[in-house]
Amino acid sequence: MKFIKIILFALSTLVVDLALAEEAAPPNDHEISFVDTLIDNELYFKVGGGLAKFNGHQGPKMNDITSLKYSIGIATQPLNFELGYRNLSDGNSYNMHGIDIYTKHNWSLSRDVGVFLGAGGYFYQSEMNNPSKKSSFTTSGIAPYLSIGSRYALSEFIDVSIQFDQMFNVDVVDPYINKTETKQMRQISLSFVLHPWSGNKYEAKPIQHIQEVSFEQQVDLAENSGIYRYDVAELEPTMKSQLLQLVNRIERLETYDIRVTGGADSKPMYLSHNTDLAQRRAIAVADFLIQHGIQKDYIQIEVMVTENEEDDPSARKVEITVHGTEIMPSL
Repeated sequence: MKFIKIILFALSTLVVDLALAEEAAPPNDHEISFVDTLIDNELYFKVGGGLAKFNGHQGPKMNDITSLKYSIGIATQPLNFELGYRNLSDGNSYNMHGIDIYTKHNWSLSRDVGVFLGAGGYFYQSEMNNPSKKSSFTTSGIAPYLSIGSRYALSEFIDVSIQFDQMFNVDVVDPYINKTETKQMRQISLSFVLHPWSGNKYEAKPIQHIQEVSFEQQVDLAENSGIYRYDVAELEPTMKSQLLQLVNRIERLETYDIRVTGGADSKPMYLSHNTDLAQRRAIAVADFLIQHGIQKDYIQIEVMVTENEEDDPSARKVEITVHGTEIMPSL
């Protein structure tokens, strides 16, 4: 009867924890059900086992004690709450089982690794058998305990944890002399934690605003006109088409400076005439650029004449260089 009361008390404690979590949740447009509260607080399941030992003398004719523990928990902020069933046995004469209530605080060291400290209470009933007399002695009580441990995320939904528990006030009966002793118990366990709703813990929210960030990039352009015919400064149709493409590129720049260099070849005796010819070629290109929207204040005209006794048709051209900046959106 006493053990049934302990179970009812443990269940009522978990219900109160869930009710408090539901009460603390922010208001929503629709009514939140009990199941929604469990999922929103990341309901998880835990199973593990390990070894236990009493401090000091192990006990009357006891083998090594093994433990199994099954728990269900909820992850609230900043604490986790667990309700479970723990069984300890030496596989022979000693058996201990009961309800386990536990709370812990987690600290994340990285995305996958964390540590925790916790405290709990173990509502237990233990049995010690005397094989020679074919009799057993039963006792029950509450053993508070402290714990420390660490966890590692194996995947998005599964963690593995190592936990060390130090239990106090554990009653042990010696069936041979019918004497009860109060001992402390140490336990180390390895557990696997399944949290299937961890991916739904945070509700997706629409993006309100994205601030566009841009940066300035240096741009250098170079263009050579086609070869001019002998003693001609006017633009050919193919040259105009070439310059229109350059205008479209310049218009996309934030800032720019343009240098137009008119070229010609010349024998020494005709240097003055061909210098003027090279300048007229540069001016014709500059005028075309200005007519199509390029600012004249950012155009500089230069002349370059190749002086030689032999003809050099490759010098009969106009070179255009552009140095500017362009605004580029960030990736």
